Amino acid sequence: FDLPADWALAAVLYGALLVGLSVPAAPGGLGPFELITVAVLDGVGLPLAPSAAFALGFHAVTFAPPLVAGALALALAPRASAPAAPGPPTER
Repeated sequence: FDLPADWALAAVLYGALLVGLSVPAAPGGLGPFELITVAVLDGVGLPLAPSAAFALGFHAVTFAPPLVAGALALALAPRASAPAAPGPPTER
């Protein structure tokens, strides 16, 4: 993405994301994640296009592994049998 690798910038970006994503958002944090990332990178003078590309890539890298792990866990989990539905009452 041709952005500088700076530990201080990474710490500020991650801190801003943690604070900014603490408010309710769309599923997956879609929108606010990219907005916060671009705003922080724009605030330090980086160009918008590479910042937006980085925001989308960073979101995919941080969000996809838990989704894949969850889908695999769900697919491989043993299925519990559902309890039998009660039938009509019988006369005695």
